[in-house]
Amino acid sequence: PPSPPSVPAVELVLCDFMWPAVKVDMQAARAQSGPPKDAGAARRADAEGQVTESELPPTLQAISVQCARGALVGISGPVGAGKSSLLAGLIDDIPRLVGRVCLRGTVAFCGQEPWIQNLTLRDNVLFGRPFDERSYARVIYACCLEPDLQQLPAGDMTEIGERGINLSGGQKARVALARACYMRSDVYLLDDILSAVDAHVGMHLMTHCIQGLLRELGATVLLVTHHTHHLSACDQVILLDAKGGYRQGAPSSLTLPRAGSSAANLDRLDQQPEQPDRRAPSPDAKAPGPSQANGKAVA
Repeated sequence: PPSPPSVPAVELVLCDFMWPAVKVDMQAARAQSGPPKDAGAARRADAEGQVTESELPPTLQAISVQCARGALVGISGPVGAGKSSLLAGLIDDIPRLVGRVCLRGTVAFCGQEPWIQNLTLRDNVLFGRPFDERSYARVIYACCLEPDLQQLPAGDMTEIGERGINLSGGQKARVALARACYMRSDVYLLDDILSAVDAHVGMHLMTHCIQGLLRELGATVLLVTHHTHHLSACDQVILLDAKGGYRQGAPSSLTLPRAGSSAANLDRLDQQPEQPDRRAPSPDAKAPGPSQANGKAVA
């Protein structure tokens, strides 16, 4: 049975996420740069290349988030703050050290590198689902694909991908978004999809897709974006900083970064009166139960 409306659609409780340590092949590096002057230097170089995961801090630490059903949640912060890692943690693409993750309902994920099949554009959108003309037309309009269909030689029956027509990065991103929208999922994880499109196309996607179609479907949307002027339109905002901390709340309760200067503004936020520290869980804290999700789809 479906969960009550009061139960969050997305929930993280004191979660630590960490990407595996990258091991450096010092022998290969020496082969490119030339042999060391002595054997002692070689041993020291090998020792420096051995970095254990216990020596590295978590990518995201002690993060707790609740997203209501049907909410639009904006996620922003400087480069390297962990925005994409947060979405990856929700779909178990990054190891979770402690904490609990719960996604209630089906999930659609749109990454920064769109995945396109060697099929027609229509088949890329349908992804094996039955064709519904009305729903399909609504998705095509919401994802601003109508002008592209007019330019393709066979419209949406044009084969795209490696063996077909080459699409631009923005077109691929919108095809992947249309695939996710046509699935009518409960939760949408959108990783910086607006960066691949022009400004006027991005405004169309915000107005007619994210705040239009997905709102009407009652979907919960987590949107990672560097276009910080869109944050004021969100129901909830999560601001990550370069030091591993984060702030969250309604847009009116936060000092939102200005467009093009998110890193500087987030650093300035740290100089404001402290909110309760969310980065230092008790060493004895135990992780709650395992994550739960009814379904996951990668767009």
